[in-house]
Amino acid sequence: MDWEREWERLNPYQREAVTNENTACLVSANVGSGKTTVLTAKILYLHEVKHVSYRNIMVLTFTNRAAAEIRERLVSADPAVTPEETENFGTFHGVALGLLKKKLPVENLGYTKDFMVMEPDEELELAHTLIAEKKLKIKYKNRLRKRLSEAERVSAAGAAGGQDDLEILAGLLTEEKI
Repeated sequence: MDWEREWERLNPYQREAVTNENTACLVSANVGSGKTTVLTAKILYLHEVKHVSYRNIMVLTFTNRAAAEIRERLVSADPAVTPEETENFGTFHGVALGLLKKKLPVENLGYTKDFMVMEPDEELELAHTLIAEKKLKIKYKNRLRKRLSEAERVSAAGAAGGQDDLEILAGLLTEEKI
């Protein structure tokens, strides 16, 4: 374990962030300023000094690359770390999806644990596929995402529109996503 080596690399401000006793730690700084170094040191500090299991630490990043870098540095400092111990390290979306799959009783809702969360771009691609397959007449395709969102709100309110086949498309999308 190279906790001491990680500690020596930190400046006084970084050390303050690492030893801060708050339950959450937000590290926001410029590119190349040592955010990953601070986060890695914080994880090692929690594990080695505070005796917190890696499994009980959640690390949320904006990119998969950042999460992978933190994992790599952690394994470099502590080769005993297993992938299972770092399953709560990742992007906001990735960690949330993992928690939903493990903790949400989806079977009670009629789903299986192998569900997927559709990204907005994937939903838009599916919408365009359905438009072509079903030969739907849709106006203002360049604003389709916004119009679909509005159609969902209108449908939930019980109102009906009708310049084109947007409501039909919204219904088909819902069926496809389920």
